[in-house]
This record gives sequence, structure tokens and C-alpha cells, in this order.
Amino acid sequence: MNNNLQKLLSAFIIIIFCFPGIRSQQVLTESGIKADEFMVSDNTISIHVGDMYGGGVVAWVDESGMHGLILSAIELSTEQVWSNVERDINDPSRWKFDGKANSEAIITQPGHLDSAAKLCLDYVNEDYGTGVFSDWYLPAIQELKSFLPNYMDIHFALINDNNPATTPPKVPIWSSTEGITFTARLFSLNLDDGNDYEVNKYRKMGVRAVRAF
Repeated sequence: MNNNLQKLLSAFIIIIFCFPGIRSQQVLTESGIKADEFMVSDNTISIHVGDMYGGGVVAWVDESGMHGLILSAIELSTEQVWSNVERDINDPSRWKFDGKANSEAIITQPGHLDSAAKLCLDYVNEDYGTGVFSDWYLPAIQELKSFLPNYMDIHFALINDNNPATTPPKVPIWSSTEGITFTARLFSLNLDDGNDYEVNKYRKMGVRAVRAF
């Protein structure tokens, strides 16, 4: 076999075996992913507590690293009553983990005009560089408690984000969980305390909104 024919045969074999890899690189490049660069798609990205993300700060993440709760980067109020209606709502607003359901029960109570839940449901965050969102609600008591082990990460994220408007939680804040007999539960999200209390609904407390991702 002459030299030229042997070279042609070798090149043909290389193309047959390498084409699938070449095509794979082409597909990745066409989709915006360089073949020599590691990237993850949106549905596999890992979010961490303390990340500025989704309009606020990530305050809790589940085991998958892809779902959790975002705490608003500001206090919506430091002096807000739980609701202008003091009578009990009972079961619809006593969820310990479902702040969204509690919030909706609070604002649909007959005679409702003003509440911490309404502040949160009406909230649209400023653009802090991570998007603008309108699906906020007043967190349930256990949602607030889940943030406590991560308080330092939350605190320093909001201190070090180079935005003077954002501040870490400093005052006791309302949960959306109703107590028993004209009361609601609040939580002190700081290192000095960390307990929850039942107080009268007319008390004026802080409000932080949350949203799920």
C-alpha cells in the first residue's frame, strides 16, 4: 500500500472515532457552554445560605441546594400591628410552617384593613441586583425559627452587600402564625434571644417578608 493511501485510511479511521466527541463539543458550544469550561444549568445550580439572591438574602436551603426561603433585605416596618382585627381566625391561620396560607387567611378575615401579612403580600422589593419579585408573604413561626442557625450568615450578607438600604433583622418580628385568644406569635431573630412569644395582636412589631424558591 503506497504512502498516500495509508495516510487517507488513517485519517478516515480518526474521523469515524472522533466525530461523536467533536459533535458533542459543537452542541455544548452552540448552547453557550464552552467545551473547556465547567458550567451548570439553571436547574442544577446550588444556592447557599447567605447568598444575595431572588430579591433578598437566602436564609434557609433544603438538602437539594435548589429550594429554600429568601428573607427580605429590609424590614418592611418596625411598628406594625399583626392585624387591625383582634378576634381569632382559628385554624386557617395557625399553620406553623405555611406562612403563605396564614397570610391569605389573615387578609381575608372580615373587617380586615391593615396587617403585617398585607404589608408582605403587597411588597415588591427594590432591585438589589438579583431581580424584582412580588410573591412575598409573612413567614410562619417555624419558617422564622429555621433561620436562626444561619443568623450570622444572614447578618453579614446584609452588612457586606455594599447597599446602605439593606439591614439585618434587629427587632422582634411578627410571624403569620396566630396564637390562642387574641394573640399572635412573634420571633426575635438575633443572637441575643431566639425565642418565640405570644403577644396581643395590637402590639407594634417589626415585619420581614419571605418568598420561596
